Amino acid sequence: MPPTVSVVIPTYHRSDLIERAIHSVLDQTFDDLECIVVDDCSPDETAEIARSIDDERLAVLDHKENRGASAARNTGIEAATGEYIAFLDDDDEWLPEKLEKQLALLESSDDSVGLVYCWMDYRDAAANLVTEYRPTYSGDIFLDVLDKQRIGNSSTLVAPAKVVENVGGF
Repeated sequence: MPPTVSVVIPTYHRSDLIERAIHSVLDQTFDDLECIVVDDCSPDETAEIARSIDDERLAVLDHKENRGASAARNTGIEAATGEYIAFLDDDDEWLPEKLEKQLALLESSDDSVGLVYCWMDYRDAAANLVTEYRPTYSGDIFLDVLDKQRIGNSSTLVAPAKVVENVGGF
């Protein structure tokens, strides 16, 4: 049976960060998921580190040449089997209840809801808070987000797979 959520992590040259990102997915309170890491032809040990994590929910895919983060996300989307797709950048990490809370909101919403997003904090290497990002948009926000990245980066998003397929990926 397919998982409820497919989490796509594009990565490139992040051997120092990829393990943290993956564990923040695998340690979610909602665990009916698959985690798809797409290594975009890293010149370091990123893929090997990802593959060293022993969890049946984890798959690591490889690009034979560097194609960029959007192409890596699209490769992950193509491999995804979940009803919902979530994205995590390789230098980000999630709080443990992120998916649980966002899925509860998606599943209690009607079919017109195309995605949910959440707040995020930017922190420096020492984990000091740099910026709090608390987006306040809700409802039909399409026109509000055309000119800027007003809902944060892709690490905050969860969307039904059919919506991601409908828009054609990244």
